[in-house]
Amino acid sequence: MQSSPNAVVYALAAQVGAAYLCHIFGKFACKIKIQVFSFALPLSLAGPTTVCLATFLAQLRASDPCSLHGLLPDYLSLAALAGNWEELGQRCLDLALWLWPLWWLAQLWTCLHIWQPHNDKNAPTEKLFVCPWFCGLL
Repeated sequence: MQSSPNAVVYALAAQVGAAYLCHIFGKFACKIKIQVFSFALPLSLAGPTTVCLATFLAQLRASDPCSLHGLLPDYLSLAALAGNWEELGQRCLDLALWLWPLWWLAQLWTCLHIWQPHNDKNAPTEKLFVCPWFCGLL
């Protein structure tokens, strides 16, 4: 099966763009003190939403193999999440997919400082964050 030669470039561009937007909007939300509702909640719900979306897309592809032909490459099958609900539950136990709620709790623990802000309104970036620019690849 042929893969797209630009698939890695598209994935990298999407990740870099999303990280940059998250940083800019997060900084803006912290500056005007709306980070609890406008930044912490979406950041905390991103993981469960992604899992639900991946499960939905896997169920869609399992019912019709051509349904996501233009959206996702054909070699991305998402087969671990396909099937009926009993099979999905068994696969989650077999493939350790049951660990994702623990990963989500770890993300919530990491983002706890966003839920409990201690910053001044319109504070400069250097005061909001210890290091205003960072390397997300490291």
